[in-house]
Amino acid sequence: MLKIRAESTKGLRERALPYSASSGELLVRYLEHRRTFGNKRGPLFLSESRLNYSDPISIWSWSKIVLRIARRAGVERFSTHTLRHLCLTDLAHAGWDIHEIASFAGHRSVQTRCSISISVDATFR
Repeated sequence: MLKIRAESTKGLRERALPYSASSGELLVRYLEHRRTFGNKRGPLFLSESRLNYSDPISIWSWSKIVLRIARRAGVERFSTHTLRHLCLTDLAHAGWDIHEIASFAGHRSVQTRCSISISVDATFR
């Protein structure tokens, strides 16, 4: 798990992210590529566009990038938030308790959207 500092999250609470060996390999490759932008500290993901070269990628730009990738893959109705829903659904399929999932999602209460954002299909039941 990776820990994301509270000052950079919605709701200003520390978050934990799943982190696999393959994620680590991709991150190492990206960091090697990122060094071509220079060694300045700060946000992890930087723009490669001519207009904003080496500036941090905005939330709006990140959303457009994900949407473009989804369209190229032929996936309709996909957004950055879809990844969150998929992760929470995987946790439900893996047998996590709804309270554990809500905590992992950063919700203070199970009553928060977490309870409706997990789309467990009928075949799982």
